Amino acid sequence: MTVYANKPAFNVREKLKELENKPWCPPSFRVDLHAQQSIPNAAHTVYAAGTVHWDTHNAYDTDTYTYVVPISGIYLFNATQWWSNKAEGRTLSRILINGSAQAYHYELTNQGGSWTHQSMHSLSGGDRIQISVYQDSGGSTTIDPSNLNNGWTGVMVSGHNYGRG
Repeated sequence: MTVYANKPAFNVREKLKELENKPWCPPSFRVDLHAQQSIPNAAHTVYAAGTVHWDTHNAYDTDTYTYVVPISGIYLFNATQWWSNKAEGRTLSRILINGSAQAYHYELTNQGGSWTHQSMHSLSGGDRIQISVYQDSGGSTTIDPSNLNNGWTGVMVSGHNYGRG
């Protein structure tokens, strides 16, 4: 028995040209605190950002405050938060990749001030990213979502032809 199958014509060059001319947005997101968050003294605490301003690939989980990398590549993350009233002490922020601390930023604050964190990472699709905050002012301190200077963001800056193929 002989079976014949017809395949539609497929032109690789035309398909590549189509992909090259198709606009595509690299993965990115921006989230802020959705409620005041108490940061205990001398304990690492996941930053509870639950207000999503944008999330191009629906990759941010507001229940766990986790960004799940949708496409492998190099990502830039930036976090900023203002302490409205904090006694003198250290502030430490960390990027957690799959639960493991990978980048730290340390600041000394007195009577308020801000902490920031910026780092770049080569990540694989499915990696889970969080920000954690630590402070040692001697007591619990509250961070407030009403300040415009709060939240964190991430964007893919390089890799995988920005998802085109």
